[in-house]
Amino acid sequence: MMIKTKVSLTEDVDQKVNEYRLINDYNYSQAIRKLVELGVESLNNQSKIIDIYKEIKAINSKLIYLNALIEQFYSDMEVDGGTNPKTNQALKLFWSKRLKDPFND
Repeated sequence: MMIKTKVSLTEDVDQKVNEYRLINDYNYSQAIRKLVELGVESLNNQSKIIDIYKEIKAINSKLIYLNALIEQFYSDMEVDGGTNPKTNQALKLFWSKRLKDPFND
C-alpha cells in the first residue's frame, strides 16, 4: 500500500535524486522511496557498526595485555631472577618461530 505525501527538497537534493533516478532507471517517486529506505537502513547499520567498533576496542585492549603477559612469561622461564622481555633471546626465538607459523608453537 502506497501513501501519498508531500516532500520539500532543496535544489541540490532534488538534483541528487534526479541523478540517482536516472542511474537506476527509477521514476521520481521510486527514487525518493529507495533513498529513504537506504537512509533508514544506513542509520540502523551505523549503530551496529559503533557497537562492533566498541567490541573490537575491548578485544584489542585485552590482546595487548595478554601479549605483554605472554612476553613476560617466556622471558621469566629462564628462571634467572626475571629478565627484560625486550632483550630476552629465548623470547626473540619464540616470536621469530611464531611469526613464521602462528599455528605451531
